[in-house]
Amino acid sequence: MRRGKLRRSNIAPLAALMAGMFITCPIPLPGLGEDGTGPRTTDLLNFASAGLLVVALFRSTRLNRAIYGVVLVWALSVPWVFMEIYGLSGATDPAVQRVLVRWLLCACAAYWITVATENPMLRSRFLYGLLIGVVPSLLTVTYDFLTFSPEDVPIDELVLLAIYNGKDIHDFAYRAYGFFGHPNAAAGCMLLGVPVLIGAVAEGRLPRWSILIAVALMGSVFYLTKSRGPLIVSTALVAYWLWSQGRGPRLLLVVTALATALVTLAAGQFATEWAGGVLLDRFVDTESISDNADGRWWTIATSLEMVLQNPLGMGSAYVEPLEIATGTNATHNAYLELGLMGGVPLMVLIVIRLLNAATGLFMPLQRAEAWVASYLLGVFAFETYFLLLNIQLVTVWLVVSPLRPLSKQAPVAIARPMHRVRGQVVARTPEDQPG
Repeated sequence: MRRGKLRRSNIAPLAALMAGMFITCPIPLPGLGEDGTGPRTTDLLNFASAGLLVVALFRSTRLNRAIYGVVLVWALSVPWVFMEIYGLSGATDPAVQRVLVRWLLCACAAYWITVATENPMLRSRFLYGLLIGVVPSLLTVTYDFLTFSPEDVPIDELVLLAIYNGKDIHDFAYRAYGFFGHPNAAAGCMLLGVPVLIGAVAEGRLPRWSILIAVALMGSVFYLTKSRGPLIVSTALVAYWLWSQGRGPRLLLVVTALATALVTLAAGQFATEWAGGVLLDRFVDTESISDNADGRWWTIATSLEMVLQNPLGMGSAYVEPLEIATGTNATHNAYLELGLMGGVPLMVLIVIRLLNAATGLFMPLQRAEAWVASYLLGVFAFETYFLLLNIQLVTVWLVVSPLRPLSKQAPVAIARPMHRVRGQVVARTPEDQPG
């Protein structure tokens, strides 16, 4: 009996670690998902979680309160399901249909992640898994960047890959994306590591100097993908965390972080001299920024009009009319994307729950969920991130998780640094922190 308990205790931390890795490193399954549309390791996590939930229901296991959030998500997704069933006889979009299936399965994985994160040891393993998974993802994007050769790509496709469409081909700069399918998707997924890392530091699971890793990650991802939205949001989160520190540590961390950012971006700038300093141009080329903003505002305005006309959603049927009206099937805004697919009630639920989680930034003890929710609230304004499986899963996790006020949390729910008082080990409170 003891041996069985020991085995289960060893499996749970490993499962929590792997769950985190599968989220930030959604590797396509060999022979099935190389084109970016097939199943990934995160799908395996979803299916396994669904199976475990079915077993728990059959065994009449007492379920966590997160099950109420799961049921609510499923209930508000019913109109979306009927939209897709009704649309099977007409024009449908396979990508959005995959989003629906994955959305429903993500609720199962989100349930078990909530259960794990309420256990102090499993919570640490899960957060570490999220951070570890960023590393192989970054390596695949780096490999894509280093091995890309313009000579191997037809000229028409090469122009589409360029940052500045319509300019001379000599202004071309490649935006790597690895197995993510798009540079914006790669940046949004990999920079999830920034709020997770800040949250781990805020919970006392990592030292404060770890923030330098987040700064280096931001510079590396921007150099490889040239994606601005996730970088801006990540920078704001890092700046807020630095501002919240004590005066002495804040000054040291700010100076070191700025030095790290300048070194990273300077190295990228020197490496892209052949592209006319494309990193700097991404922020100072007002003509390109204006053209990009005009196109985005047009698609956002059109998408908003369609949402108001179809408050219960359109399922995949929104893709064709949006593309006819704007020339693109991307809403460039994840909130409107979800409203078009699943309806306004589902969209409102997501916004309310994310805002509720993000208010944790103003609490004495800042949970990692608060930082991740703030990151998602920011990046959702820039791109259609609900087409990404791991972003779906993280979002649903925050939605179904019964986040309680930190003052009511059990003391063991957040890992705290320890110090000794007269030979006894005592948990250090936020007021005891140096600085």
